[in-house]
Amino acid sequence: MKKFAGWGIIKPTSSLSATLGLFEDEPIAWTVGSSATMGVTAAFASVALAGVVLGVRRKWQQSRVSEAATIIQIQGEEQELLETQ
Repeated sequence: MKKFAGWGIIKPTSSLSATLGLFEDEPIAWTVGSSATMGVTAAFASVALAGVVLGVRRKWQQSRVSEAATIIQIQGEEQELLETQ
């Protein structure tokens, strides 16, 4: 009864008191299968993230090269115009 009073159950009915205290609240234990699944998921997520980062870097680098080529072309055209005047 002390345990029930600690839970706030002062007078449980006879049908409920038969099952009270049979099950203890314990933290959920990780099973080997779930930890392996989480490891595979983490590895897949890491590879996917690395792919996205490398793709973005490559695209950014290509755009910088393209911008540089455009700037060089414009400077060349400006130089030609200055020389012809």
